[in-house]
Amino acid sequence: MRALLKDIEGIPTLTRFGRVARIEGLVVEVTGAQGAISLGGQCRITIGNNEKIPCKVVGFRDGRALVMPLGPLDGISLGARADFEDRPCPSIPPKLGWDGW
Repeated sequence: MRALLKDIEGIPTLTRFGRVARIEGLVVEVTGAQGAISLGGQCRITIGNNEKIPCKVVGFRDGRALVMPLGPLDGISLGARADFEDRPCPSIPPKLGWDGW
């Protein structure tokens, strides 16, 4: 049984990802989003030097996620890999009394 559990732990987790299809202003469109991520989720776009730029999903268009980078856009190119993480993006409310921000 322990050997089986060890084998199961060794199985790599499934990573859903897409590709940068369009950049317009500060918004980046990422393919492969359908069923992989929800509004408010995160993705990380890998740029040329293997650096990852965190992004937040702010909408959808034609089956693509519209993401807003949480840093500079420098280095993002068409076709760059975007790994989806369907969990809420951390945020800081402007005031402590703001529940549900």
